[in-house]
Amino acid sequence: ESDDPHDIVPGMEIPATGRGNSESGGEWLNPSANQLYRSLQRKNKPIEHEDSLSVAAIHAIVTQQTWENIMKYEDLHKRECKAPKLARFEGRDGYYSPKAKFFHYIMGLPWPYDRH
Repeated sequence: ESDDPHDIVPGMEIPATGRGNSESGGEWLNPSANQLYRSLQRKNKPIEHEDSLSVAAIHAIVTQQTWENIMKYEDLHKRECKAPKLARFEGRDGYYSPKAKFFHYIMGLPWPYDRH
């Protein structure tokens, strides 16, 4: 096990069991800073290595907020569905919404940084 903070994979307890990406399914494992750094290099979206800790921290915050919003949405529908399950979680990098296309082609803004 490495002492390099870039290699630490922060775990995040998620509110419902069986929905995480860990072996047990009980927690969501965010990528380490090094994993994010290498992934962004492969996607031709490079960042500076020293920025990867901050990017990993932001990624973990966004993931936490996303799970909280999923749980709020599911709570709205608990009468119709007693035990909801996330159907899929997939990367959508390279697929752009009409809004993203408008901002890119018409407004001249860059594509969204990363979608998944």
